[in-house]
Amino acid sequence: MRKFHLGKEKADSALELLRALANTSPEQRFMHRLHCVVLVAEGHGCAEVARWFGGSRRTIERWVHSFEKDGIEGIRAQRGGGGRPAKLTGVRLRELAVDLGRPPVVSGYRDRKWSGRLVAVHVARRYGVTLQPRQCQRILREIRAAIATTVPA
Repeated sequence: MRKFHLGKEKADSALELLRALANTSPEQRFMHRLHCVVLVAEGHGCAEVARWFGGSRRTIERWVHSFEKDGIEGIRAQRGGGGRPAKLTGVRLRELAVDLGRPPVVSGYRDRKWSGRLVAVHVARRYGVTLQPRQCQRILREIRAAIATTVPA
């Protein structure tokens, strides 16, 4: 059998495409899971497969165990995400992102910069939702990162 040498750049772009496609639809997610399970069945380790696709070893192990237990349906099944449901979603989260993109003085605060504590106060006043300052620090960091990637340099 002939071996192909794509080169690192082409291989990396193909992997990026596979990773992106894996999350486009339930059927694509199923195919991605099945592909990973087949690779493990062919003798590749869970950690190796996870590294190839940018996932976690534990996730691959769960898929393999689900496949062993329930077959195809075990990896096709749609399970909800773990953890507590978000208190701010959709429109409210987008509105908060707009608020946090402006200085706090625009929203009536004296502070010059947003902090976790100030975001918690703002969310409670504007949306009637109680969040801990640590949660707000995480939200603030995620929104800042999103803004940084969408604003041209």
